[in-house]
Amino acid sequence: MKTPFTYKFTKEVSGIDKDKLMEDFKQNFIETDFYYKIIKKENSLVFKNRFEGDYTFSLTYPWNMWYLITKFELNIRETMQTNKFSIELSISIFISVLLSVLFITIASVGYALFFNHSPVYFTLVLVLFFATRFLLWYYRHKRFFLRTIEIGNFRNHQTMASYDWDKILKQKSDSELIDIIKGKTSLPDLVIELAKKEKEKRENTSA
Repeated sequence: MKTPFTYKFTKEVSGIDKDKLMEDFKQNFIETDFYYKIIKKENSLVFKNRFEGDYTFSLTYPWNMWYLITKFELNIRETMQTNKFSIELSISIFISVLLSVLFITIASVGYALFFNHSPVYFTLVLVLFFATRFLLWYYRHKRFFLRTIEIGNFRNHQTMASYDWDKILKQKSDSELIDIIKGKTSLPDLVIELAKKEKEKRENTSA
């Protein structure tokens, strides 16, 4: 069943590793610490966000792009063209819109009763505030979608962009490389793979 009030983003790309891209989306969303349940299928990922009903939090942090977004679905399908995929991301904002309308209604009625004055301008300010928030959410979610396709795992990308890991790993001792490979550090998998290659290179050189 289609949910009203849903952001949808689509993009066709070629020459991608579908499984890797799905994993990148999964990891980037997990990094937000807002996911509750992940359902993985062959060509799709469905993230069901936790909804605790604490609308006060959403009002306190109105620009948070994930709070009260209860469903996030990614679909990657092959197109008629060889090695080309259609990527579609849909994000449900139904609960957030519903609660925003409810809040505006209650606040406007309260304003009218308390001040005994028409709430038209007050209501317009609230509508403008929430409309701005939803527009900002749209932009940020679209950026999340496009950046994940472009650069993959955000954490890995940031890690690789911030340091010259080839140079750093060459300066590590064998025991330090082993610690990295065994996961005794907080370094991401990408660096662990580079550490394995550096260790193999040393072993081949010394053989």
